[in-house]
Amino acid sequence: MVMFENAERSKKRYRRFRIKTVHQADDYAMMREVLTRRYRRGMKEDDLPDLVLVDGGKGQLGVAVEVLEGLGVEGVGIAALAKGRSRRSSAADRMIGDAERVFVPGSSRPVEMPPGCAEMMLLQRIRDEAHRFAVAYHRRVRRREEIEAASPLRNIKGVGRRRRQLLLERFGSSQGVLRATQEELAQVKGIGPSLARKIHGQLHPGAGTSG
Repeated sequence: MVMFENAERSKKRYRRFRIKTVHQADDYAMMREVLTRRYRRGMKEDDLPDLVLVDGGKGQLGVAVEVLEGLGVEGVGIAALAKGRSRRSSAADRMIGDAERVFVPGSSRPVEMPPGCAEMMLLQRIRDEAHRFAVAYHRRVRRREEIEAASPLRNIKGVGRRRRQLLLERFGSSQGVLRATQEELAQVKGIGPSLARKIHGQLHPGAGTSG
């Protein structure tokens, strides 16, 4: 989720959501969960936007309307930004061409907006920023998972995900951890001399105590 105020990014208010209730690929269900969590909290904290913009077409718009109406949210605009046209577009839709379309509740037809107008450019900028934010996060998560999967630290008792992450952040890579001395390992938050000795011993079997 990204937030814009006065047409400018408000990065301090960006949020990432870990899906908790959906365990299969279901975009609508995941969107429903995220919107419910965000705007239920928003109502409690009196933190509601002027406009909720979702990425998608009529289906995604329908989910957003359903969630906000179900929560009793009032006075908040809702719109969906759909990129291009679908293969199953009606003849009337095909007349619009491949331009991006904005859908709002209560209308089966997209809002008519001149290509390149300031309003459309702002909506596109918000959507693109949400994509950038999400892609950057997914890449970071995937990279961290790849590093952890290849890490020799995975089989050391007492070194869980959090400690592996701290070690990798401190030394930069699995190879950096392997090169670290026992004393350097002990200086990492949450490790200490005893666990450092254990880690070093398992990473360098038969090497004895490192100085």
